[in-house]
Amino acid sequence: MAGQFTRWQMAYKIADTDGIPLYRIVKLTAEATVGKTTADNEVPQGVIDNDSREDIPYQASGSQTGRHIAVKLDGIALVELATPVAFGERVVSAPGGFGKAASALTAGTKANVLGFAEVAGEAGDVVPVRLAYHVYTV
Repeated sequence: MAGQFTRWQMAYKIADTDGIPLYRIVKLTAEATVGKTTADNEVPQGVIDNDSREDIPYQASGSQTGRHIAVKLDGIALVELATPVAFGERVVSAPGGFGKAASALTAGTKANVLGFAEVAGEAGDVVPVRLAYHVYTV
């Protein structure tokens, strides 16, 4: 890959005092404000996969509440997994902003799908996910 595929991003305020790490799924917590997902299958707003604070330590210190962060809303985003995910599988949110396989939800559940895994991965892996939000019955 020649460079990072950025596509469509938007700046939101951070709700979490401890900040939001790279490769995490976020949800809307208030108007123009995001936080890490806190439960399985929450409606995703986007993914944090390009954060300049990682390169500027003084910006990443102290409370992160109210600071701005770029949220990827479209394209392909890197997501850290909480559980194994197969290639092409639908990805939903897990607590802490991680991704997990929609198939791990209870049968009959309406899954708030973030998108599709471009490669297979294990828990702790960071994998590219093609963002394609939709609701799917498991």
